Amino acid sequence: MLGMLAATGRNSMRWPSAKAVQAAGSTDTAAVTAQLEKMKDEPTLFGPRTFTSEIHHQNRGRYLIVDTEAGKPGVVDEWTISNAIPVADLLK
Repeated sequence: MLGMLAATGRNSMRWPSAKAVQAAGSTDTAAVTAQLEKMKDEPTLFGPRTFTSEIHHQNRGRYLIVDTEAGKPGVVDEWTISNAIPVADLLK
């Protein structure tokens, strides 16, 4: 599946893994992981994403604030955690 995602450039905005596969030139786990770990504040549709050797999931998420008017949801604001959640707290 990663190979298919990597084949289309538009997916790299949605899926950092697709961009990592493209940069690695392979779907080899170690090569893709190495590319992911180079990403800092990588732009995605879900907000910036950073990967490190210490943490591969997000601890600084962007939250969209949605209001529903006349049955239609719409984004009215966004909020991002100002300080990253410490890894030790995430793994409790």
